[in-house]
Amino acid sequence: MADVVGTAPSNSPTEVAGPPALARRARRGRVPHVPRTVILSVIWVGVLIVLALLGPAITPHDPLADNLRTRNIPPVWLDGGSWDHVLGTDQLGYDLLSRVMVSVRPTLIIGLLASLIALVIAIAAVAAFGQSITILIILAGFSGWMGFARTVRANVLTLRTREFVVSSRALGAGDVRILYNHILPNIASTVIVLITIQFRSLILFESALSFLGLGVPPPQPSWGSMINGGRDYLLSAWWINVVPGIALMLTVLTVSLVGDWLRDVLDPTLRNLR
Repeated sequence: MADVVGTAPSNSPTEVAGPPALARRARRGRVPHVPRTVILSVIWVGVLIVLALLGPAITPHDPLADNLRTRNIPPVWLDGGSWDHVLGTDQLGYDLLSRVMVSVRPTLIIGLLASLIALVIAIAAVAAFGQSITILIILAGFSGWMGFARTVRANVLTLRTREFVVSSRALGAGDVRILYNHILPNIASTVIVLITIQFRSLILFESALSFLGLGVPPPQPSWGSMINGGRDYLLSAWWINVVPGIALMLTVLTVSLVGDWLRDVLDPTLRNLR
């Protein structure tokens, strides 16, 4: 009877909750909190993607058609505004809403493709040359690759000494298999965050070049060139600068908010500190 009193019920199998099991339970029970600002940012990014895909097909006016008879019309909420030009017109009569909408495509394409090219070159260089100081110096000399090269190299050098990589190599796995099965999945979260950071930087870079007249060639509109074109009308027609400036500010801000949220969600060290 004494043995029976001290014995726990055995009607269900005993589960040994080791570290892997605990990690799986934690992942199943944890639902990342999405702040309202991030939701609004994702919505804005979605709107930009739709504008980039559809382009001039949904603009209320031809973004390349000027009309001096409708120049410097203020936005609809100001005296003299018109619903035909909701955000007003510039000094040449271009409809600002149409040109802001069309300017999304070159801005996103330049920012995204430049980020992906920088990422691919960084990964290819690390895979081809390994821990080479020379290749790191060369990559660091190009501003678009510096962050990717340094971070990807550090992550790859750390992962290649982990137990699961060493075990796979001991079992006969080749470099390509280890790269695709172990290295790339483990640096994916870091790469996503880096892309968002690089993306916002390249958006500002493209806008700065366009502002100086060295970016998107005319007559294709760009937020930077639109801001530059309205410098002489800050007092008489301030909306020529403000409308594309707000579009640029919202885009950079939303990308930054989404990137910061992804960093908090995907980085386990930051999650533990919160």
